Amino acid sequence: MNICFESHFTGDVLERYAMGTLSSFDYGPLEEHLLLCKPCQTRLMELEEFVLVIRAALTQLAIHPQPRFTAQSAYAL
Repeated sequence: MNICFESHFTGDVLERYAMGTLSSFDYGPLEEHLLLCKPCQTRLMELEEFVLVIRAALTQLAIHPQPRFTAQSAYAL
């Protein structure tokens, strides 16, 4: 079955869904759309991967904070 949609959900909506911050009111229509829309499924998977990478990087930064400048690098400027 090849279903074509005239409109898709915006990247902002998909991003909030991937981050778990989408309002409960918007979940139903989006999830119904995602059941049949390959382009939105693909975009959502890409956003979910991006969110996972950013969360992992932020976790590592919190565990091992790195100074932006050392005295030696500031002197080189």
